[in-house]
Amino acid sequence: KKSKTDVHMLSLCQLASTIVAAAVRSDDCPPRVFVYDLPELWDLPVPFNRTGELPESEVFGEPCSDGGLRLFNTDQTAMPMIMLHRLLRPGARCGRVENHRVADLFLVPFYPMQGKGTREWTKICQRALPPLSRLKHLSEKTAAKHILLVGKGAKMGSLGPGCSWLSHPPGLLAKAIRCFSSQVLYTPYVATEQLHDANIEEWYGPVAMSKAMLQAELTTGEGSRLFDDAVPYPHSYSVPYPSSIHWGSAFRKATTPWQRAPPSSRHILASFLGGVHGDYGAAVRAKIVAECRRLGEPTCVYRWPGQAPPHYGPSSNGNSTGGSVGKDGSHTAKRDKAGKAGKLGTQQQALPECKLPMREVKSQSIFCLEPGGDTPYRKSLFDSLLFGCIPVTFAPHYELYTPWHWGPFRNDTHVQIDGAAYVRGEVDLFTTLMAIPQEEIKRMQVTIAKYAARLQYALDDHESGLPNNVDAVAALLYGAHKSAKIHQQQMIDAGVFKREIKCKGDQRVCDEKNRFAALQQQDKEKVIKDSMMPRNASCVLSVLPQPIASRTVLFAFISATQNPLLTQQWLGHYRALRVQLARSKVVVDIGGADVEQVRETVNLLESQGVLVEQITVYTTQLKQESVNRFLATLPRDYFLIYPDSDELFDYPCNLADIVAQGNVVLHGRMIDRVAADYSLPGVHNGSLLSSQFALRCDVVGGLEGMGRSKTLFVPVEDASGNDVVFISSHSVRCVQQGTASAFAAEHIMECNIAKALGPPFSHYRFTHDTIFLSRRKLQMYALLYIELYQNQSSIRDEHRESAETRQQVHKRQIVARTILRYNQELQLFKRRGNGHLAMWYFTEAAQSTLGCELHSLVPQQSV
Repeated sequence: KKSKTDVHMLSLCQLASTIVAAAVRSDDCPPRVFVYDLPELWDLPVPFNRTGELPESEVFGEPCSDGGLRLFNTDQTAMPMIMLHRLLRPGARCGRVENHRVADLFLVPFYPMQGKGTREWTKICQRALPPLSRLKHLSEKTAAKHILLVGKGAKMGSLGPGCSWLSHPPGLLAKAIRCFSSQVLYTPYVATEQLHDANIEEWYGPVAMSKAMLQAELTTGEGSRLFDDAVPYPHSYSVPYPSSIHWGSAFRKATTPWQRAPPSSRHILASFLGGVHGDYGAAVRAKIVAECRRLGEPTCVYRWPGQAPPHYGPSSNGNSTGGSVGKDGSHTAKRDKAGKAGKLGTQQQALPECKLPMREVKSQSIFCLEPGGDTPYRKSLFDSLLFGCIPVTFAPHYELYTPWHWGPFRNDTHVQIDGAAYVRGEVDLFTTLMAIPQEEIKRMQVTIAKYAARLQYALDDHESGLPNNVDAVAALLYGAHKSAKIHQQQMIDAGVFKREIKCKGDQRVCDEKNRFAALQQQDKEKVIKDSMMPRNASCVLSVLPQPIASRTVLFAFISATQNPLLTQQWLGHYRALRVQLARSKVVVDIGGADVEQVRETVNLLESQGVLVEQITVYTTQLKQESVNRFLATLPRDYFLIYPDSDELFDYPCNLADIVAQGNVVLHGRMIDRVAADYSLPGVHNGSLLSSQFALRCDVVGGLEGMGRSKTLFVPVEDASGNDVVFISSHSVRCVQQGTASAFAAEHIMECNIAKALGPPFSHYRFTHDTIFLSRRKLQMYALLYIELYQNQSSIRDEHRESAETRQQVHKRQIVARTILRYNQELQLFKRRGNGHLAMWYFTEAAQSTLGCELHSLVPQQSV
């Protein structure tokens, strides 16, 4: 049993270790990393604590000589091993931290041994995973700071339950960051709900990726990458293959290979190193080889492993057969007194020739041709960039690749050719390259020389004078840390993590900052009170009374991807109530929809006389502004119905009596309708929606803690003539007459208006479209949140909080809570079955908490 003195001393020791850990590292080091020691996930030939002692040749590959330059035969799967070696090296300037309290990131080694193929991974993925409790520092606050690294494509996560931490991670581990050598595409998950393991195209993206899919992935895909915990392979990023070039402190004064060769010394127009193979490039590769042979050298140089380098242009030490490593990274031959080469493994040894003559070809090439192979991505691309050669790619997949490393300068350092058009003969590759102006070529070469350092995994934490000393290791850690910070800020803004609100100066600053939050809290309390009040649910109107119906219009948002059968029944419900559809307006979100879906939705609405507006993206803020602008156009004695496109509002039989008492806002409680087998089926004709979705549940309310109540019926003005406005889709307030279309938060006031409770209404959200719609909404709000997060630093004043800053923070908080809601909702579902027979269901855990009851009785209706 520890005494108080022991506990006090322990605390002092922990504090001291924290200070020492922070002091040992240099100020310009990347984020601090704590590395877990997990023998269950370890496959290196040495124990964890000796990983940093491994010789360079076992981590970076055997060194080799290429035209006098010391390169490495680096395995393309070596990234995790390199990262661990760098972090665990004894005395490393930027090594790991052993105190988790000071860590910015937490690295979880996951079978880091290089050189494993699919067969080895298949065996590994059959092993049992350790319990999550082994990750002792995994918590709500640190989950997004955890990283798993795999030196292969994401496909490895599908090979068995032992790799589910990569593909379908449990619990808080779903928030962790995953780094692969391939890019995980999120748009297909949205469009097709689930990828099938059998087709390689579904792991690396379609061979013929369309421009539309690329654009969707560039925009909405980033939203899933940051905030969607339920998508397969959550929070996944691609990082560079390790190249054959590894710089280090021994060469800090030397000119790097990517800065060495001036444009004037490059005698080859274009080159290609490799064979003819692969689903993603065999046809392109075959045509390149044929054209290279036709055009001849030096217009085009083609080499494959084992072939001799070209013999023209300035000499570069020839084919060196041995030697030592100079301070410039070159290798020169040395022999002992007997004239024999030194022993392998010392600076006196003869280095073997590299497999490919990269320096002899790439450093003399203006353009390096990089067609896909077994995957769309090539290790050779990074070799090319690190030799200062401009890569030419033949597929759009690279536009998404390695966002933390190549992303910042990708568009200025490569040439994109349509590979399919090239194979069909519609593009002349070499004419296109020759037509690029010399000024443009020089600009790309200068950009490569400036930034390529972040693409190579250095031998050590060298101080080379490069910007921020950033190599591929540092760029990965900086990128992961930034992603974790955005995720953590979103959780703070959503209220998951509490933080103290500090008032600067006048107390009114804090009061104004929390105004909307207070209003929403009032609404939340009101919902609780409403749920205890009696209501008349036994009688609902089938038709609104004529004096009311003639003055009632509808406003709504609808996605063009929604099942048209649901849209048809939704529209029919309000038509039957005799709402004035000819004076109503519906905003159609066409994002993610094809032309036929848009046409069908618009035609369906316009056939009823509804005014239609089309948009490509919408947010809570846009919805609020749009409905209030529409309200401002209505006559003062009108009423508005504002349902979602899956909500069928019901009205009490005594509605006329309620309205006769004066201006009134009618509220109703939302009942989520779910299929009897807890599936997410498609809507079909032939039976009522209430029969197809027979369970009455509390899904949305249970997730949000509010939102069970909605405003069913709203007058244009209150009893004092003030404009009624929506501050959310669930609640209204008032502003001065004539200002509903544009108002500030400080102008909002309570309405002079009566409130009444109507019958509960049905919410048909949980259909076959649920996964797509929820994921799309999450992506849209994620993009908005990223924009708000990035803007906050540009408008923030260190000495005072401006009204603009407070408004941005409030917007960010609303968006953050919305992201949290959709993220939690997506985790309620699990897919069963394969192929076209697969369906989504509520998970067993969700079913036990929804509080559903079977309800087949139809309420009494009255005209």
